[in-house]
Amino acid sequence: MNGYGYYSDHFLESLGSGNGSRLLFTASCDTSSDVMYSAWCVSSNNLFGCIGLKHGAHSVLNVAMSQQEYEALVPKIIDHMISTGEW
Repeated sequence: MNGYGYYSDHFLESLGSGNGSRLLFTASCDTSSDVMYSAWCVSSNNLFGCIGLKHGAHSVLNVAMSQQEYEALVPKIIDHMISTGEW
């Protein structure tokens, strides 16, 4: 589901987000890409579980980290969520 979704692709359960790509379970994440389980993040990329970031990158729960740390941590979180039925 997508709110207005202009210039957008690969959204899943996203509401009020536009001009973005690869958004999963988000709300109002404009001009962003590769964002999951986040809300009100603008002009950001590679976020998981973040709220209210502007120009954020490689962050989990609003904690910024290196690209390598982010790429190692997010799959572990997703695997845990799958094992508990949350994903």
